[in-house]
Amino acid sequence: MTDYKKLRTLFYIDEQSYVEEYQKRITSHSTYLTDFEINAFNSEKKYNLFFLINRQLISLIEKVNLNSKIIRNLQQKIPKVAHEQLFISLLVNELQSTNEIENVRSTKKELHKIAEMVQNNDKKMINSKRFIGLVSQYLSDYFEITKVEDFRKLYDEVVENEIDVKDKLDGILFRKEPVSVVSSTKVTHKGIIPEEKIIKKLEELLQFRKSDKYPPLAQIMLQHYMFEYIHPYYDGNGRIGRFMIYQDLKKVLDDFSAITFSYSINRNKNKYYSAFEETSNVLNNGEATEFISEMLSILNYGQELMIEKLRKSVYDFDKALKHLFDLNFTDEVKDLMYILIQSKLFSTDFNRINYKGLRDMIKKGKTKLKKNLLNLEQLGVVEKISSRPLTYQITDEYMEREILKNV
Repeated sequence: MTDYKKLRTLFYIDEQSYVEEYQKRITSHSTYLTDFEINAFNSEKKYNLFFLINRQLISLIEKVNLNSKIIRNLQQKIPKVAHEQLFISLLVNELQSTNEIENVRSTKKELHKIAEMVQNNDKKMINSKRFIGLVSQYLSDYFEITKVEDFRKLYDEVVENEIDVKDKLDGILFRKEPVSVVSSTKVTHKGIIPEEKIIKKLEELLQFRKSDKYPPLAQIMLQHYMFEYIHPYYDGNGRIGRFMIYQDLKKVLDDFSAITFSYSINRNKNKYYSAFEETSNVLNNGEATEFISEMLSILNYGQELMIEKLRKSVYDFDKALKHLFDLNFTDEVKDLMYILIQSKLFSTDFNRINYKGLRDMIKKGKTKLKKNLLNLEQLGVVEKISSRPLTYQITDEYMEREILKNV
């Protein structure tokens, strides 16, 4: 994509040129030098993180912002119900992905069920389920992080109940013992110690988050590195860090771009972990330009998948609307099919609109709704896929044969 090289690469080509290039980069008008100091991995050398807004970064920022605009335009072409159902499907993919990255076992069916409980505020069931904290935060309003204690509060609310006893926090707020990040069989990072220093670095991170002098997307990605570098918990750092990115991206991009980041990371794990290792390498002298570029590249990857999915769904939905218009059914049956088609195109088998949801949206009596569903079932238009809760969906055969057929 560019001829811009890592400093580490230049060191092995020509050491003198490496020194000169570092000086050029650190003093460039395009450079953002932060106050956040890191220890290079396995070294006593310390550097302040910095990055350049080079051509590659500009191009990626433009792509990400343009993709977000395209996604917003496509979102406007789908109804509110479809948008909500698609978001829940994406949320489950996101949560499943962030769990897989951390080798935490979960299933999409389980996560869909928890999301439904949270949406319905089913307090009796919520108390007995895993991942409630994680799902609840993704479905809640923005979690404000304004002081160091908020990082502990976020941990308590999102992952504390999922952490093994041996990995529970043992300090005043965070951990008091060392922790290492291991990739395959080698240690790639050692979290900060002691706890006093963890708190100090989190205060520095807060100051960076509050600053308005950095380009927003670069700032969001670099603070992810800072948080993972500090590594304030024994376990849960990755899940918390990616939740923070989701929140921050949602403030500057569309919600679909924000909710697909962990999904994209899970399909680009090597690139993701390599970016952390490169930034901590002693020969890169604290430069984070490549890290930010790689994170934005991963984000762009997810956006492009999202655009492709949305375009197909919007195209199929337009065909479905034309099909409904031409049907010789009553308006109330068409209204019922309109909702079921949205559910079929924009959700998954785990979060189809159930009978109660249909009643709430259509506002018809039980007898009439059941009669219409039975008639559609006899015609092969819908099928019952669950008894608890009672749930119907448009059949695959009808979708392919009547709605999505090529004209």
